[in-house]
Amino acid sequence: MNAAVVTLLMQPGLDLPDLVIERPGWQAQGACADADTSLFFIERGGDTGPAKALCAVCPVLGTCREYALADPGLRGFWAGMSERDRQRSRALADAA
Repeated sequence: MNAAVVTLLMQPGLDLPDLVIERPGWQAQGACADADTSLFFIERGGDTGPAKALCAVCPVLGTCREYALADPGLRGFWAGMSERDRQRSRALADAA
């Protein structure tokens, strides 16, 4: 399944009890595996501290970061980075 579709389906407020969402295997090892997904869909100007704190102790942070940076269609907070953070990181990598 496309990562953008997975992200869309993970957004808070969606009631999809019968839907099986395919996720990369490493995500099950993430510190966020059992976290409320609303933690990662932060409204503009909202507090990113709780999401950053969870990501900071994540054993798969590096893998998650590679995944997040490789897919510009991802929404929400991934690998300790907001969408804007990931855009900046990609721009810096492109400029190098």
